[in-house]
Amino acid sequence: MDGGNDDGEGRPPGDLDGAALRHELAALRGAVEAAARTADKHRRAVERLHDENQVLRRGEADAFFSAARTALIRHHDQLRRQARQAAARGDAGTADLLAGFADDTVDILERVGVEAVHAAPGDSFDSARHQPAAVADTADPDAHDTLAEVRAGGFAVAGNGRVLKKADVVVARVPPETPEPPPAPAPREDTP
Repeated sequence: MDGGNDDGEGRPPGDLDGAALRHELAALRGAVEAAARTADKHRRAVERLHDENQVLRRGEADAFFSAARTALIRHHDQLRRQARQAAARGDAGTADLLAGFADDTVDILERVGVEAVHAAPGDSFDSARHQPAAVADTADPDAHDTLAEVRAGGFAVAGNGRVLKKADVVVARVPPETPEPPPAPAPREDTP
């Protein structure tokens, strides 16, 4: 018999009894569980970093598009203003062309996540969406605090409705009644 193959108890090397085998299995189970906990921590860290990265990317995209949106909104307002001026001069062709360019600008704004805020004469005034440019007196109490005119459209972020630019409007108001002045006191008769 070869003495190198025997552990002194008649078993070959690496042959474990039940208690030793349970001990080795428990140690192996502990190592696997520790590796699983470490892997889970790494997975959560990767997910957290990915989420933070997405937030940063959205912020960068929003910052990039913010300047473009602002410029496009300004461009739209200039085109609408120039179209009104051309129409007032009687230049219908130029007015139509400029109004078409303004409509194209709205289409571009929609592609970058901006929607036009609806405002029309007769709508109720809403300070969150409308910027009063002027006040127009009206005798109709039903027209009080409604839009008499829309001078420039408003825009909001599509989806969340955050207003980027309020619509410039003329608000109809019933002027306050001026009270009749009290009659002048009659002169006293007992004065000499």
